[in-house]
Amino acid sequence: MKRGKEMGNTVLVCDDSLLVRSGLESLLKQSGKWSEVFSASNGKEGLEIILAKKPDVVCLDIEMPEMDGIQVLTELNKLRKAGSLGQKPRVIVLSGTMHQNEPNVRKAKMLGAFDVVAKPEGQSSTLKINFQELEARLLTALL
Repeated sequence: MKRGKEMGNTVLVCDDSLLVRSGLESLLKQSGKWSEVFSASNGKEGLEIILAKKPDVVCLDIEMPEMDGIQVLTELNKLRKAGSLGQKPRVIVLSGTMHQNEPNVRKAKMLGAFDVVAKPEGQSSTLKINFQELEARLLTALL
C-alpha cells in the first residue's frame, strides 16, 4: 500500500471552481499524505496534466468548461485501450449536481470512475466538503 509523503503519492484536483480547487489543493498539501498536488481549472487542462505528470489519483468535477468530466473519462478510456496510459490514474468524481444529474453520475461510473463524492448543496460551500472522507476515498483508490 502506497501511503505517505515518502511514497510519492500524487493527486490532481480538476475543478472549474477556484474556491473548490484552491481549497482542496491547500488541504491536500497540508495533510502530508501527498508528495505532489496538481490542479487544473477545466477538463482539457486536467487531461494535459494527467498525460504529462501521471498522477496516481484524480479528483474530477463533472461539469466544467472546455472539456467536462465525462469527456475526460472518455478520453482516458481511449488512451488506456490504445495502451498509452496504463492503469493510472484512478478517478474520484466530485459532483455538485449529483442528484439532479444522476445520468452523468451513472455514466461516470460506467466509464471507470473509481468513486463518486457529492459536493454539499450550495455553490460556494467548499469548506463544507467532508475533506477527511474525500481524502480517505482518494487514498483508498491507491490500494
